[in-house]
Amino acid sequence: MSESEESEFESIRVGDLYSELMTKSEIARHFSVGRKKVPELLKHLEPVQIGSVYRIPLRYMPLEYLRKNGLI
Repeated sequence: MSESEESEFESIRVGDLYSELMTKSEIARHFSVGRKKVPELLKHLEPVQIGSVYRIPLRYMPLEYLRKNGLI
């Protein structure tokens, strides 16, 4: 495993469950914010970035998202 791969995995904490891959537009829709607010929002959500898409820890996702996906 290369150093860049190791650093990517260091950001994933054991036990965290993540959302499906989402674009900035999808994140804006789920959190009911404008697309321009997403970069600021992402600073607080501890996302895992994979290219131009993100996975958000489920503990930060809105309840409506969790219900819709059968997680609660």
